[in-house]
Amino acid sequence: MLDMPKEQISYDDITYKVGNNGDKSGSLSPFTFLCLVLVLALFGLVQLYSVSFPIAVREGLSHYHYFLLQVIAAGFGLAAGLVLYFIPLKAIRKLYFVFYPVAIASGILILFPQFSEDGYLIVDSIRIASPGSLAAVAAAFMAADIIPEPDSIGGGLVREYVLSFIFLTVLLVLTLFSSGLSWFIIISMIVLSAYAIKGTGKVAVAVYAVLIAACAAVLFALFDSISDPVLASIVPSSGMKLYDSDLSRALLSFADGGIAGKGLGSGLEDPFSYGSAESIFIFPSIARELGANGCAFIVILFAFVMLIGVRTAMRALRREDLPSATLVLSLTLVLVLKAVLNMLYASGLLPLPGVLLPFFSYSVSEEGMNIAVSVLLYRMIYMIGRENAQG
Repeated sequence: MLDMPKEQISYDDITYKVGNNGDKSGSLSPFTFLCLVLVLALFGLVQLYSVSFPIAVREGLSHYHYFLLQVIAAGFGLAAGLVLYFIPLKAIRKLYFVFYPVAIASGILILFPQFSEDGYLIVDSIRIASPGSLAAVAAAFMAADIIPEPDSIGGGLVREYVLSFIFLTVLLVLTLFSSGLSWFIIISMIVLSAYAIKGTGKVAVAVYAVLIAACAAVLFALFDSISDPVLASIVPSSGMKLYDSDLSRALLSFADGGIAGKGLGSGLEDPFSYGSAESIFIFPSIARELGANGCAFIVILFAFVMLIGVRTAMRALRREDLPSATLVLSLTLVLVLKAVLNMLYASGLLPLPGVLLPFFSYSVSEEGMNIAVSVLLYRMIYMIGRENAQG
């Protein structure tokens, strides 16, 4: 999967110049990415405990209840990631054989009320997973493997384009119904970036983008379950109100935190207490405790994650390794777009609920998925950044 060209190539991680310096060991990006993920994960756990212990105490639980479950989830995610770490990269690309049917099945099941709770698939009142998150990861692996590389012309290539289009469109439509517009946007961005990387052509990418938008518009117009959450905030006169008491009070936390914040654990005296402060609205909770400085720090961390993902994809493209470039950029988008959409929604800037802040929001299934994806990303960044890497 990571076949090197005959000429040995090394990369300068600062200027991104290509040369033939055989003394270079490779990119600094793996170490940088590892540090970023460690900071995000540890910072997220500390912040989750600070935000959640007043909530746990009020609910009659142990003060470390949410923190402990998140740590356990991170441990399982790390274990799953380590398993993936030792699987050949060519085999990892085939994981959509597992994720795609699981994502389709969970997306269908969540349409039934007995299997659904707050956007999660449940079994015996236990939250199992977010169908949207499963679909996003499935889309990343599928895009890397099933979208053809147009290095030849013929009926077989056309057939592969048609099949990839059908499979990905089914996943997109089901995600829109089961998980909402936020996850639909994330998966659409993954698919479009994959088609662009694979060299499909600007016209083909534009056509697919128009088809995705048209599909969303039709379903948006026909089904209230998709349109109501968005229209509620855009057209308040409709009688629906997305900016309910929870979001309204969450927004007050930004102003209350100011620049420096009220300090860790200040939730005990929080006059703007609101539901889901430890999950969907943890960003305004952080704003109250750490202020604008803490929020800016989180934004910067995710910006660097995106930067490393893009630079690694560029390195893979220089090797003409399109599947690796597609997969690493797609998995990066899964993490970063979730963060962006959550922060925009929790800040009252985008009426698209349903996505949690990676590494910070409380969710056992999401935390495990985020850690596992991060370990896989580290492995790919390391391999692609090495001069003599073999997949």
